[in-house]
Amino acid sequence: MNRKLTYGSLSIVAASVLYACGGGGGGTAGIGGTGSAGIGGTGISADGAITGFGSVFVNGIRFDTDGANIMIDDTLASENDLALGMIVRVDGTVNARGADGSRTGNARNIRFDSVIEGPVATSPQANADGTEKTFSVLGVMVAVDERSTVFRSGVTFANVAINNRLDISGFFDANGVLRATYVALDEPAFSPGVIEVEARGVVENVNGNSFDLRLAPGVIIMVNINGSTNLSDLPNNMVVNGLRVEVEGTIASLGATTINAREVEDERFDDDVDNFSITGSISNFMSNTQFNIGNLPINASGARFSPASLETNLGNGAVVQAEGRVVNGTLIADSIEQRRGNVEMESRVQAVDQANNVITMMFPNDQSINVNVTFSTQFDDDDDNGSQQFNINDIRTGELLEIEGYLVGGAVFASEIERDDDNNNIELQGPVGAFNPIEQSLTILGVTFTTNGGTEFEDDDNGISVSDFFSRVMIGDVVEIEDNGVGDGIADEVEFDDDGFGFSFNDFEDDDDDDDDS
Repeated sequence: MNRKLTYGSLSIVAASVLYACGGGGGGTAGIGGTGSAGIGGTGISADGAITGFGSVFVNGIRFDTDGANIMIDDTLASENDLALGMIVRVDGTVNARGADGSRTGNARNIRFDSVIEGPVATSPQANADGTEKTFSVLGVMVAVDERSTVFRSGVTFANVAINNRLDISGFFDANGVLRATYVALDEPAFSPGVIEVEARGVVENVNGNSFDLRLAPGVIIMVNINGSTNLSDLPNNMVVNGLRVEVEGTIASLGATTINAREVEDERFDDDVDNFSITGSISNFMSNTQFNIGNLPINASGARFSPASLETNLGNGAVVQAEGRVVNGTLIADSIEQRRGNVEMESRVQAVDQANNVITMMFPNDQSINVNVTFSTQFDDDDDNGSQQFNINDIRTGELLEIEGYLVGGAVFASEIERDDDNNNIELQGPVGAFNPIEQSLTILGVTFTTNGGTEFEDDDNGISVSDFFSRVMIGDVVEIEDNGVGDGIADEVEFDDDGFGFSFNDFEDDDDDDDDS
């Protein structure tokens, strides 16, 4: 077990696309070069999860949607039909960065397609603390998170069940588990051999009337085709290795893992795209300059890394944003930016410095942590009195915030900030800076907590003794501390961070449909 995580396990909430969803006919027109007349800006294609509204936020860019063509599962839709957590392709233009580093643009096309659509084949199994459930769909292991997976159309974290036919959007982690950002219940209900299922990926191992569909490295679904399968959308009406496709068809039984295809559609984007942005979890890591984001190969040999230390801290499961040009199906990256980290905290606001974009969070015994807010920080408001537009200017002293972020040179930068009114608990997660086995104290991000006989110690959800913990903990280990109720600086729970997610997304679960915030 390696507890020295460069990228911690934060709650799931938004990042990259796993396949190219450019649509039939070999791609989406007009995604490179300059924008269409009357729009302005530079052409861009962005793949990522929707992280906010008031326009649509994808990959840190606020896209104006006036006049945009919006498609959901090949059906014309409106912005009201979009939801947080949906992984979309946005084609349009992007303007030069603002003075504060912010980015805006204009969307021409927005398209959503699920990663897989099919029935839950195994009974959902909860993890030790009940915050995550896993189950199988089309032979693919899917994980949903109580806090950060967005559920729609009647399905919830509590009631997801075997035989539910689900529309699932999300990201594969380094272990081949599809971490769901968005789940919706589909109608009509599943019926073997009748109701269709769908999956998207890359064609491999074509062998006569069958082929493998690679959804992500190591994640394969078998597909059968026959004389009645519609291949008219494919080049030369043929299935060939390397094509990105969408497969629609049926399965013979609830637990079947082979799709009998009714139609195979072309899902390629143009081989050459001048400006392409993608955010997601690294897979197939070969070196700091050669890896995948989902199924998209990345060449980072000429990229600028932000922060600079990121260049030597990459690996499978790290969540980054890559931007550059696509040449022959490979993204030649100009920049690789860190998008997730291993810092989490839940506490009350001590002070807000709007001029310098800094929030000071209070901790017991007159301790505090400064958190830097940037143009890419995502905000969500779960307060019952929350507004649609929520940002640093709306934060007040004494309010309870949940913050996730990362470290740059010892300073904390916020990836997500959520305002909450549910409890008075104090939580802090980050790399251990100091510890004292004799005093049984632990320091994280400059804040020191003590422990006593009532403190629970855990490693990978298994209880351990205080002596075991202090004999094994090392500087740099990522540890989570909970100080519930009175917040007296005495830890109620101390846990090595070994959450299986290994990454997080940009969004927060939407507990209330009225609280979709940017």
